[in-house]
Amino acid sequence: MCIVLFDWQPDSATPLRMAANRDEFHARPAEPARWRGDIFCGLDLTAGGTWLGIHRNGSVAVVTNYREPIAGRQSGERSRGLLPLAFLEGSQSPEQFCRELAEQQHHYGAFNLLVGTPDSLWYLGNRGGAPQAVTPGIHGLCNGLLDDPWPKV
Repeated sequence: MCIVLFDWQPDSATPLRMAANRDEFHARPAEPARWRGDIFCGLDLTAGGTWLGIHRNGSVAVVTNYREPIAGRQSGERSRGLLPLAFLEGSQSPEQFCRELAEQQHHYGAFNLLVGTPDSLWYLGNRGGAPQAVTPGIHGLCNGLLDDPWPKV
C-alpha cells in the first residue's frame, strides 16, 4: 500500500513538496530511480512502468493503487504504472491528460493518479468521479481516494 503526502502551493517558490513511499512485494523486480533521458524515476521491471517520476521541466507524476476487496478486484489489461510515464513523456497539460485518460480509465486496474507542472496539479482516481484540479494545501493519498481519511494518512 503506497502513500503520498504533499503540500500544493502553486503561487509559492516551491509549489510542490512531496513525501512518498512505494510498498511493493519484495519479489517484484525494480530498478532504482535514476535519470532516464529527461525523466528521473524508478522502473518496474515486471510491467515496465513507474510509480513516481519527475521531468527536467518540473512536471511530476505519481500513481498508487486503489484498494478493492479481493472478490471485486479487476487487474485491467494495461499496467497503471505506464500512466506516469505517459504524462511525463507527453506534452499535454495535467488537465488535458486527466480528461483524456478518464475516457480510457477502464483499461487499467484501480488507480489514483496525480500529474502536475509547477502551475497546475490534477488528480484522477478511476474508482471515484471525474478528474479534478487539486486545491492548494496539504493532502494525503494512499489506497483510497484523494484525502480519504485512511488510518495511515
